[in-house]
Amino acid sequence: MKLSKKVGLISLSLVLSFATSAFAQHQQYILPKSSFSNYIWVNGGKYFTNISAACVEVQNDAALYIQYWDKNDNFVSSPLLTGSGWQCDPSDAGSSGTYKIRLVNANRTSSVKLIGGEIIYEK
Repeated sequence: MKLSKKVGLISLSLVLSFATSAFAQHQQYILPKSSFSNYIWVNGGKYFTNISAACVEVQNDAALYIQYWDKNDNFVSSPLLTGSGWQCDPSDAGSSGTYKIRLVNANRTSSVKLIGGEIIYEK
């Protein structure tokens, strides 16, 4: 094997090892397809620790809040997402601490139709 191929394979191995260790502490919760006119609790109101991403894929043109609630049931933050398609919370509201997440319809004249979504958090 040529030296350049060996160096390339070693580099690739190092990158994959780093990527694996960097994300080994994180889990992904997949939001199922759903529809709601008022609000829904993500994963039945279970808590997530140190959330690094909260994303939804909206089927219809909608407006919804991603609400974060702490362990003492205090409301912490509520970024607003509007439109359709894949959208992520642009804030870092849930990045430090333990929170449950409630998705709230901001336009009560129509339902929010989710194709799905994901929450990335620490184990």
